[in-house]
Amino acid sequence: MNVCRAYLESLVDAGGPLPTQYAEANQWANDLYARVDAGEINADSIDELRQIFSPAHSSITMHGMAHLKPHGYHGDYEIIDRHYTQAVCQNPQFRQWDLLWHWGAAAQAVRNRPNYLRDVIARHISNDKPGPVPGPRSPFAERAKQWSSGASLKVAEPNPIYGHAK
Repeated sequence: MNVCRAYLESLVDAGGPLPTQYAEANQWANDLYARVDAGEINADSIDELRQIFSPAHSSITMHGMAHLKPHGYHGDYEIIDRHYTQAVCQNPQFRQWDLLWHWGAAAQAVRNRPNYLRDVIARHISNDKPGPVPGPRSPFAERAKQWSSGASLKVAEPNPIYGHAK
């Protein structure tokens, strides 16, 4: 645990990892999660690490926003917008943490959703296949209208009985 603490302290003292350190920092976090899952690191130790990270763990950073969920859930409108706009905290002390966040696979996946939808629509149009296009209504519906080139498009509506789109 001392090595984990020292590594995190070094990153916090530096204002976050530099791009050349992103892969190492990501691997450190993955290893930490694996050790927690294996029961090697307990809740008190995690709380200690959170205290070290606490300056960068507020809703002004992507990490803090995701963990604190100020609007009540992970996929709220503000954090999704911050992903799409690749928002970076203006405070230089926290800037590197947000850049690390946007480098990560999860943030890239969120930003790639409109491209995925465009590709699905293109396949449906080129194959002349009828049927609904999967995905939530926003922010995709507006982009879908732009990409549809006049093709008929049905956006799936959530069915309250089933709890998913039908």
